[in-house]
Amino acid sequence: GEMRLADEEPSRPSGVSSLGWLAILVAIVGVGGAGLWWYRNSGLPVPVGAVPPAATVRDAPGGPVAMVESDNPVLVGRVTRVLDGDTIEVALSSGPIRVRFGSVDAPEKNQPWGREARAALTRKLGDREVELDVVSQDQYDRLVAVVGLDDENVNAWLVQQGYAWAYREYTKDKNYCAWEAEARTAHRGLWALPAAQRHAPWEFRSAQRGRAGGFTNYSNETVALCIAA
Repeated sequence: GEMRLADEEPSRPSGVSSLGWLAILVAIVGVGGAGLWWYRNSGLPVPVGAVPPAATVRDAPGGPVAMVESDNPVLVGRVTRVLDGDTIEVALSSGPIRVRFGSVDAPEKNQPWGREARAALTRKLGDREVELDVVSQDQYDRLVAVVGLDDENVNAWLVQQGYAWAYREYTKDKNYCAWEAEARTAHRGLWALPAAQRHAPWEFRSAQRGRAGGFTNYSNETVALCIAA
């Protein structure tokens, strides 16, 4: 888009006063907002172009979640590539490593909101130095870790902003269920999508592999149900 200095005024049609032009803008925004509300609540499918870009997602209230001290090994490296919403490549002093964010599961790239999650994580971490609080190593030889950026827990940030789910099968931290519930209630990120497009990534991958089982409707999910799972 075009960059405009702060003291520049947007152009407006000649013969329209400042107050008149402001009234026109307010009317346009109001009509557009009402239309968007009706569309989102009408049950009609939302076209891809109507999904807001990741940059428009509002930050969650309460501020960032700080990293906590643990007995796990901590590595420091620079992010060289963001593969998807929960996987990055990091250059360590010992060489490159692929890192899977622990406790969270982001939509796959071919799922709704998968591209937005990857784009948001790229903006957040691209070419930045991060700390890796290593939890384990998975079957694909990736490090599973809590990723810290300037002492902020980026795993928590992903769930707070609606870019990822709490990964029920693998997280032991109940806070991820609470962060997910808050994002869902606020319709933040992927939770602004129609329920039919909000498939849990682990179920989506299972379906892609031809394993029948269907998709769970998480519209009425609660913190307690998430913790129980």
